[in-house]
Amino acid sequence: MRGFFVILYYYNTTMSLKVQFHIITFLLLLLSCGLAAQKITYKELPCGLYSGSDGSLAYQSERLLNDEGKRQVIYIDHFYPENNGTIIKTKYLKDNIDIKTFKFLNHCFWKDKNHIYVFMPNSSGGYISIANFGDPATFTPIEETRFAKDKNDVFYYSFGRIEGADPDTFEPINDPDENGHLYGLSKDKRFYYTYTERLDITTMEKYGITAFLQSLNPKIPLKWYTAAPDFKNQGEQEDFWAYRLFREEYKPAAYPKYSQPIIETENAIQFGYIKSYIDITPSLKTIFTSGLFYPELIGMTSLKVDNIQELDFLNTSQVKRYRLWLWRENFMNPQAYFFELQNLEANENTSTEDFIKGAKLTFINDGWTII
Repeated sequence: MRGFFVILYYYNTTMSLKVQFHIITFLLLLLSCGLAAQKITYKELPCGLYSGSDGSLAYQSERLLNDEGKRQVIYIDHFYPENNGTIIKTKYLKDNIDIKTFKFLNHCFWKDKNHIYVFMPNSSGGYISIANFGDPATFTPIEETRFAKDKNDVFYYSFGRIEGADPDTFEPINDPDENGHLYGLSKDKRFYYTYTERLDITTMEKYGITAFLQSLNPKIPLKWYTAAPDFKNQGEQEDFWAYRLFREEYKPAAYPKYSQPIIETENAIQFGYIKSYIDITPSLKTIFTSGLFYPELIGMTSLKVDNIQELDFLNTSQVKRYRLWLWRENFMNPQAYFFELQNLEANENTSTEDFIKGAKLTFINDGWTII
């Protein structure tokens, strides 16, 4: 371009205006042809990426041009530069991606037979990186979230592996708050996590997520979301154990009601020819007299039950969970048992008696020996 203006100056001082006009027109034509020749055109490939006329491989994205939302299509042909502290190295898509096995998995995860890729969108169009985690053969996103898992581990976005997370029971929470912020929250049968860190009081405060956790269930103490909470007394600890049992062991099922005659006497309930002794409040005794809970369910011929408690901190208007003590023959101490009733017709105004009358038993599990 600098040479172009030198030529213009030279011709301006030695030639007529007519000659200058034709030369300038010719030079402008040459310049426009050169600029046109430099423009790269792109063609979409079957895998969804784009092939450039210059031999490049690119991903089509958009960048924001102004506050009114105007956007421009752009093509990204390189990965986010690697910086080892001394050298910044740029890798290109064409040199790394195998287009025959490449596939988009969701809005942020891609893979081919060799690599997993993470796309990080932003107003400039976004960045692409080659992940240093995961097994490409078994790597799978968890729906349209920033979480993914393979045969061994669970991952969050470009942050990588979530230490200790169980792939089989892992479940994203990941709900945005009212401002659209993502906390990277998740859980498995044992722990809660934020991003790739196991949740504790420090991380709750670090990421400002205490209010969000309280909104999930106001009845659950914040410390119960942590790996090792401390307890004020034995009762609080047993409530926590109940909470953990339902998290770790819960598998809903449909249990049939007892089909034989049930006879209630003053201090016992008779299932067929077998008497069971149920020492609980009258309103809850209906659980047994209606045939929802009976000895055969837990492999016993009779029951001796007391101290039944509704676990209010785990309940909703249509789900009620209970803990009871079961006294077993030849054992000095009772065993805790847990069960769940569901009544899909109930609401917050339904009485306990009416709830039980329309309920179904959907979960039962033994707990620990009461000391």
